[in-house]
Amino acid sequence: MQGFRDFGSRIGTGGQLSQSVLNARLQREKKALMEEALQEEVAKDPYVSKNQFGQYECKLCMSVHSTIADYTVHRELRKHKVNIARFEKMKAGNTIDNGPLYVRPKPQRTVPSIGQPSYWVTRQRDLQNRPSIKVEVHYPEILDGIVPRWRAISWFEQKVEVPDSNWQFIAFAAQPYDTIAIKVPNWELDDSRTYEQWYPDKKMFVVQLQYADVPE
Repeated sequence: MQGFRDFGSRIGTGGQLSQSVLNARLQREKKALMEEALQEEVAKDPYVSKNQFGQYECKLCMSVHSTIADYTVHRELRKHKVNIARFEKMKAGNTIDNGPLYVRPKPQRTVPSIGQPSYWVTRQRDLQNRPSIKVEVHYPEILDGIVPRWRAISWFEQKVEVPDSNWQFIAFAAQPYDTIAIKVPNWELDDSRTYEQWYPDKKMFVVQLQYADVPE
């Protein structure tokens, strides 16, 4: 009885490796090399950190990315580059903490809170059908010399609701009022069109959040 051998192979050799198996192996090796190169590149990036869940957090944009490839794509976005430019400008004239990237705040006097301010939220769309959100906050008893401030808070920073990457919070602060946070969609903001305005005569703080494009 003749010995069994694979079709297309010679006696004394292993079976012929199919082209599909070879291609799959090459793809895996190529992916592993790219992953290693990205790891080395991101390790030198001062604006990213890895959290306890293995995700990549951008310290400048307060965004979270599930893979290193996702973060490298984020680094090429205009929003990230604008935030880098802003940070470098602040660093040139301010003391920066060696940990998280932020300007060290000046000591503030402690003032008793008088509760939350009234606010109104209006959803809008421009002529190109791009969404925007207008927030108006009324501070009738705001302290003299105080100008309201706002900033975006990503879902992983807040501890009130179950984390959901589809949403973020916009926080508003002005003494002697409590800080309030408004939940808005976590879409990419168009920094060039987003603006804020404080009307001291009306004691009204207005922030217009302009989004970059219509979400899918």
